[in-house]
Amino acid sequence: MAAELCKRIPYLSVVCTSLIQTILRATQPSTRLLWLHTYDLESTDDYVARCRPIMACVNQLAAFATTERQLYVFEGSSIVPGLLVAPDEVNAIELYLRVTDPEQHRRMMGGPTHDRAVTDAQFDRCRLIQDFIGEEAQRLDKVFVEFDEGVETAMRLIEASLES
Repeated sequence: MAAELCKRIPYLSVVCTSLIQTILRATQPSTRLLWLHTYDLESTDDYVARCRPIMACVNQLAAFATTERQLYVFEGSSIVPGLLVAPDEVNAIELYLRVTDPEQHRRMMGGPTHDRAVTDAQFDRCRLIQDFIGEEAQRLDKVFVEFDEGVETAMRLIEASLES
């Protein structure tokens, strides 16, 4: 989705939460949860705890965007509803994606950008985290749509935000 948005929006930069996580590993090597993949986390509490320092970096970049007039799309499995704290000057659009079909979700986790196979237990943990994200998005009145509706939904939200 992020790549398609970059095609449509000039000067948009993609920031992947996995990249932020990798940098945090260098600066916080003793933080055990940063070394785990989302599918290896044992609970949603561990998931949120792992995501907090990543989201703190996202929030800093959002604040930086106001001083540099930058356009960012943050993407990845570490974006958690309720943890984005963008300054008032930032026109933030929050959009969370789901993959309803379990087999489609499994295929997406394995490729084309990820050369990996996940166990059934790892996959089940990812599905639980997706359910958690959906529940949090609903509780906080955030948009949660099917993955293949993400680009068009994002474009509609952006256009509506720019008109207001």
